Amino acid sequence: MVRSKLPQEVMQLEIQKGTTEKWCVKSLCARLMDYVVAKERSDKSDVQKDRQNSQNNNGANSLSKRNQFQGKFSKFQNGSRQFPNRSTAEALVVNGNDTSQSSSYFDKCRFCQGKHWSDQCPKYKTIDERKAQLKGSCYKCFRNTHKSAECKKGKLCVHCGVLNSHHRSLCPKKFGSGLTSVHLSEEYDHSSSGLSSGVEQSLTSLSEQRETASENVLISSSEIVLMQTAKVEVSNPNDSLKQTTRLLFDSGSQRTYISQKLASKLKLKSEGDEEITIVTFGSEKARTVKTASTSLCIRLNNGKVLKISANIVPVISGTVQRRRLDTSSIENVRHFVKDVELADVIPTQYETSTVDLLIGNDHYFDFILGQRIEIQPGLYILASKLGWIITGRTKENDYSREDIESSFLIMSYTGSNVPKTDTCITSVPNVTDLWNLESIGISDDDNSTEDSRVLEMFKETLEYSNGRYYVTWPWKNDNVDLPVNRDLALSRLKSCIARMRKKPELLEKYNSVIQDQLDKGIVEKWKNINYKDGYASDTNLQEYRFCRVPFGIISSPFLLAATVESHLDKYQSPIARKIKDKIYVDNLISGCTSVAESLEFYSEAKHIFQNASMNLREWVSSSKMFNELLPTKDRTDVFETCVLGHLWNTDIDVIYVKSAKNTMCSGISTKRKTLSELAEVFDPMGFFSPVIVSGKIFLQDLWKRNLKWDDEICGDDKLKWISISSELKKISDVSIPRFIGLEANQNNVKYKLLCFCDASKRAYSTAIYLHQSSGDATKCDLIFSKSRLAPIQGMTIPKLELMAVLIGVRSLKFVKTELKLVIDKTFLWTDSQCVLKWLSTKKSLRVFVENRVQEIKSHKDISFMYVSTKENPADVATRGTLVQKLRSDHLWWHGPSWLKQDENTWEKIYDDDDANQKVNDQFKSELKTSENQKESAFVSENGQEITSNKMPYNIDIKRFSSYHKLIRVTAWIERFISKIRRIPSNNEKYLSVKEIKKAEEMWIQSVQRKSFADVFNSIHTGQKNNLKVQLGVYLDNENLLRCKGRFENADISECAKFPILLPRGETFT
Repeated sequence: MVRSKLPQEVMQLEIQKGTTEKWCVKSLCARLMDYVVAKERSDKSDVQKDRQNSQNNNGANSLSKRNQFQGKFSKFQNGSRQFPNRSTAEALVVNGNDTSQSSSYFDKCRFCQGKHWSDQCPKYKTIDERKAQLKGSCYKCFRNTHKSAECKKGKLCVHCGVLNSHHRSLCPKKFGSGLTSVHLSEEYDHSSSGLSSGVEQSLTSLSEQRETASENVLISSSEIVLMQTAKVEVSNPNDSLKQTTRLLFDSGSQRTYISQKLASKLKLKSEGDEEITIVTFGSEKARTVKTASTSLCIRLNNGKVLKISANIVPVISGTVQRRRLDTSSIENVRHFVKDVELADVIPTQYETSTVDLLIGNDHYFDFILGQRIEIQPGLYILASKLGWIITGRTKENDYSREDIESSFLIMSYTGSNVPKTDTCITSVPNVTDLWNLESIGISDDDNSTEDSRVLEMFKETLEYSNGRYYVTWPWKNDNVDLPVNRDLALSRLKSCIARMRKKPELLEKYNSVIQDQLDKGIVEKWKNINYKDGYASDTNLQEYRFCRVPFGIISSPFLLAATVESHLDKYQSPIARKIKDKIYVDNLISGCTSVAESLEFYSEAKHIFQNASMNLREWVSSSKMFNELLPTKDRTDVFETCVLGHLWNTDIDVIYVKSAKNTMCSGISTKRKTLSELAEVFDPMGFFSPVIVSGKIFLQDLWKRNLKWDDEICGDDKLKWISISSELKKISDVSIPRFIGLEANQNNVKYKLLCFCDASKRAYSTAIYLHQSSGDATKCDLIFSKSRLAPIQGMTIPKLELMAVLIGVRSLKFVKTELKLVIDKTFLWTDSQCVLKWLSTKKSLRVFVENRVQEIKSHKDISFMYVSTKENPADVATRGTLVQKLRSDHLWWHGPSWLKQDENTWEKIYDDDDANQKVNDQFKSELKTSENQKESAFVSENGQEITSNKMPYNIDIKRFSSYHKLIRVTAWIERFISKIRRIPSNNEKYLSVKEIKKAEEMWIQSVQRKSFADVFNSIHTGQKNNLKVQLGVYLDNENLLRCKGRFENADISECAKFPILLPRGETFT
């Protein structure tokens, strides 16, 4: 049956061979492969013959011959190949005489080195994966001696029939990723890793769900391609503003685009937002982008004005590079156009320019007329309303290989073609994190099992020999199959040598570095190489390998930190333990109580690291005596040094917070620049939260008005921001004492952590103080602060006060962990009597309040107290203040004065009757009543109701070490209860799948109702809920919360499409 499907000429050839071997699938495949190899070699012979014929004819005949040649070949259809009309015997004779063709094509795959054809590689199936293995090599012939642009091979792709474009294993038609459109950026330099930055900023990636195929036809390196460009006068329809710019016609783009830069110059007004999908070349995903639409006018060559619409994008593409035409082409163009007007100048020299306006297919034929004149083969002038446009291809002129062509095509989809999304391009930051309740920023670090596995593997493979540590790479899996990068290294060596021949001084520096690394043992000579493959003719070429972990490897910081930690674990001295706590990457920051202790610390620390062949150097201290006693080679003579992002003045022992540069006082102010300057202030400890919060509030106000990122801030807003900006700059003028402890002679010091919380309509904050006491000496200093903006949609003051307490308890936990001090007591003050009543009540509260109250109350070591607003230092961080006032604000830096008194006097009593009535109303508003106390419940088959406050059968989940044990025990209990209630149940010896699934659903329901009661309530009442909207949460047939996502249309199981929602941090999860 299989043989009946084969072409007749193949069967005739087999009969002519006279073989008597019995046919099987294996032998059939082998014979067909031999047949295909022979045909392809024959095709190559034809290509070479036709090329020779084309070179013997003039330009017009050459074009005709090329068309005839390409007409002899058709593309693949239905998986079969169509060859030129030639007998099989003739093809075999040609191939039999072709001894130049190596048989290694089949013997060795270029990508994985396997024994199969490169286009049949099962390991690297996509074009991107295959190109990753070819870095530094030509994409057409796979040699590493030149780039694709320089390749002279004339190969025809057997999959798509395109000549001299790509290797058959990189055919976009056969192996493409379902692109619906292409964006060709700069002509590839294959030693680079991707597209130009300009393209990346303006484009987004392609959706994986697209199944429409497309082809890329690259440009031959022996030709110059002229894009359809024109120089035009662009104007604002509503203003007299005009600009002269170069536009590009692109019939492959569905839309017309204008750059943000040009739109700003013309002051074009936005006429609404639109969602489009912009697709880039070589990407695999698509992102939906919100762009503003606008209108503009273009002056035609007859003096009239044409009004068109366009979408505003940050950048359209990188620079368009126009290379000089050869002399004959210039003469031909001038001969044809001497009496007509050109839309753009004739490129008589190399030039580059940016494209600020791209005319897509929506307006393409509003400009382009039908007339076209061929000046010479491949080069045309095209009639348009802007003048005649020179376009097409022509011969290459002498030029530097560093000149790169840029060609591009953009395709977009309107919002109706793709699912809607609020995601913007990646260059736009998520500013809403400043006020989202889900992003309050203080949480526990989760050590993943993957990190634990890698760390365990590191400890098992770490070796110490001859004063050095030897490590292995932290592989993701044990079966590592590394690609060979020798060709890439060799090609880069050649490019380096070519560059250094032009700059001998650079060669000297290279040689100096290599010799230094050889002397230090960083690299070593590996082996002599005798090349037989023509890669190099030099007999003195040597290969070296690294003996140390090279700089720049992504795992280098981890390997260094893990090695240092393992080394320090060998030493049990207090100094070694102190170093382990105080080291950060390759910086050690610690302190001592005396010069003698400092010298001892220095001596032992140096000795410890020297045993690992590491040099601990650049020591500096606030003690001048200690600095003078240090050896000159180990100390730094500067009195100001950077410590973890802060400037430390060792002379007066103070630190300064890095502030913003005052760049907004002149020029155009925009929301983007506002955020940029605000983000420049590096204040992780929150010392200047009261100053920074003013800028955050201002930015939120801009956000409320839907101001675009690059819209200019004018009027009162600009004056207000200039004032805020000047205050941000002043932050770096305020010095903060580094040492906040008691005097060194104080003993038996008791430490307390004091936290103050407050909220206003615009923000909520917390401030933490370290209280130290020893005898009659008492000291209290601010050590940490954090402020957050109130949500835009609004929230009641009591709830904001509750949020302030929440970030307060989280901050206390964080500070307590990091201080490494023995904390005697912990206190938290708030000026909200309502919050204190919520924390003390045993009544059921509504979901939002109840969840946060439970988390706050879980911190059993904290004592909650009341403080008046006037004595609450956190109040200023919710309203904002000036730097000058904050500098002298004793309440902010040291807390209320009564903190120096006995702690028995700290608790304040509130007994204002009028205030109590208001507090009672606020308190009762969040109590559950008969109307709002309704909750979704899960009822088991035996009638047990599981609410958000109960676990199935009151089982203590913490007593189980295994998930499977928990589920099976629950299922056995369920069966037992069913039996005593005489409910029909399973009588088999073992649990059924249905019983186990039922037990699992009981636990999931219970956990979900405990943590997501507000989501259940939202689903049943139809109210809005952020989590429900963000994750597309819904109730399935088993009353389980599931999430919708990007896999909704995927061909996978329903459970995989819609995963179950579980709370993070729960024991069950």
